[in-house]
Amino acid sequence: MVNRADYQRAEHNTRGKILGGSSCLNYFTWIQGSKGTYDGWTDYGGDDWSYDNCREYFAKPATYHDDHSYYSPDMAKTGRKGPIHIGPADLLPRLQPFRSAVSDAWLSHSGHGLTKDIYSGNVNGLAHVMCSIHNGTRSFSGYFVENKPNITVKSSARSKKIIVDNGMATGILIQDSEGKEIVFKAKKEIIVSSGAFGSPHLLLLSGIGPRDHLSAHQINCTVDSPQCGRHLLDHPVLPHVFRLKDGQGLDQAIRSQVGTQHTEALAEYARDRKGPLSSGLLELCGFPRIDDQLKARKEWRAEVESRGCDPFGPQGQPHFELDFIPMFAKPFLPHVATPSEGDYMTIITSLLRPISEGSVQLNSADPLDNPHINTNYFSDELDMVAMREGVRFVDNVVLHGNGMKDLILEEYPKALPRDSDEELRQAIMERVTTGYHPSGTCRMGKTISEGVVSGQLKVHGVSNLRVIDASVFPIIPDCRIQSPTYMTAEKGADLIRHDYPDLFPANQSNVAERLGGLKI
Repeated sequence: MVNRADYQRAEHNTRGKILGGSSCLNYFTWIQGSKGTYDGWTDYGGDDWSYDNCREYFAKPATYHDDHSYYSPDMAKTGRKGPIHIGPADLLPRLQPFRSAVSDAWLSHSGHGLTKDIYSGNVNGLAHVMCSIHNGTRSFSGYFVENKPNITVKSSARSKKIIVDNGMATGILIQDSEGKEIVFKAKKEIIVSSGAFGSPHLLLLSGIGPRDHLSAHQINCTVDSPQCGRHLLDHPVLPHVFRLKDGQGLDQAIRSQVGTQHTEALAEYARDRKGPLSSGLLELCGFPRIDDQLKARKEWRAEVESRGCDPFGPQGQPHFELDFIPMFAKPFLPHVATPSEGDYMTIITSLLRPISEGSVQLNSADPLDNPHINTNYFSDELDMVAMREGVRFVDNVVLHGNGMKDLILEEYPKALPRDSDEELRQAIMERVTTGYHPSGTCRMGKTISEGVVSGQLKVHGVSNLRVIDASVFPIIPDCRIQSPTYMTAEKGADLIRHDYPDLFPANQSNVAERLGGLKI
């Protein structure tokens, strides 16, 4: 996770090994990101990946609901009757004082305003966000295969190798749930959607990757693809916990070991699919730029002079996502003891465009061995400079801002050393964890020297093989990546439909309309 000369730390990471993958365990939040970020994708995948050429695909997978009229009617643009049900995060009545305190603190001390629409390409301010929950139930990608007789799901199977003959992907070797090896032959194409860890791992096992790395594991190099497994991007996050006055959070309702209210919350959810257990917990997100703080740092000024732009938000994107979670959030705090009593707020400070890149490599040539994953946080010191200033920024908002300062009792488990760069640096390295947004390891590129796949998501150097998942992102979105991943999948599906009109004759007019001026 952190692999610096002065500090190393290894941690477990999680993947959703279930129908629907990690969409079954994500944090629900549905955000698209900034126009400038996708416009930046065009340098890698061509103009077809600009924001304007992706907008339809952000909406296509979703059905939009706003049962309480939280948003203006024009926000219905975010859904097109797809299988994923999205809508404004339900505002729990019991959290009204908490929301008011966050909003008042933000307005008084952040230098930013409240934003009603972050779904039109401009992400900023404090916003009431959407999530993939409707009527108390999570939506997940497994919905896409419901009632699809042309799809066969092999559960508990492991893909071991893509078979490549004379430069063409012809089949895939799998091991089924009983340990039996089976080869499936492809009539048209093989589509790899194993995620930012699994997709490069499978390509490497199949001889598609950097020649030297493959040779070190006695794997014959079928395609010398130097970028495969490189450019692992993730949002490093710094979780920070504050104890609140009793009754101001959801701990007593959700965490059964501390709550007298837990039984009531269980009963309410079982009866009505409402209440604390129906919540995605994240109602409000902040998306600040902290230009004034960064301008005070000589390291940032030097980087701007060298690049000619702000490295963390070159087109005006937010520098951070700040999540205000009204309880102790254990998934982000694996090494912090769960408090036995009280109510808490966990703030997740996410650096949205880190400079540091990691990698996914082979541990061995055995397909059943996990890959070696190095997220490599803070390998570039400028990321640490930014994270320090981001933590100081949000702490100033909540500790001194109107409203919230009156709800906070103390920090948990102890105060961060904000006044010392070196001490805060050490505290961040010890506490940093994943934002669970890995991407980039099979990134798009116009040539094989630049990326693993083309703008049509076809693997360079071999025919009849595509990768369609978050691993193809050339630049990490400045938001949680659920919505961008669905967008990429929907666009990838249309690219396939376009290439095989004989298989999808009834869809061609709709495909052509969505793809517009796509240059294929």
